[in-house]
Amino acid sequence: MRIIKIFSGGLGIILLGLPVYSMADAFLPEPLCFEPTRPLMFSPSSYRDRYERDVKKYELCISEFVSRQEQAILKHQKAIEQAQKMLKKYVD
Repeated sequence: MRIIKIFSGGLGIILLGLPVYSMADAFLPEPLCFEPTRPLMFSPSSYRDRYERDVKKYELCISEFVSRQEQAILKHQKAIEQAQKMLKKYVD
């Protein structure tokens, strides 16, 4: 029994010692887009055509990522506004 109490008490101390930022987002989202590589100067036209298609795909991927992040911003702003309203209602 004593071992369990010591272990659970030690675990509580460890958990209290965790930094606050560990409870927040620990990483920044990154787009999963692959930047195309430019073909060599004297490459066949099929390589240049493929590069142009890849550039369009890359631009689309980046713009979709930006759009998703902007939607997330709006969602977080709404949550902030609701939390502020709840706090104001509680304080008043």
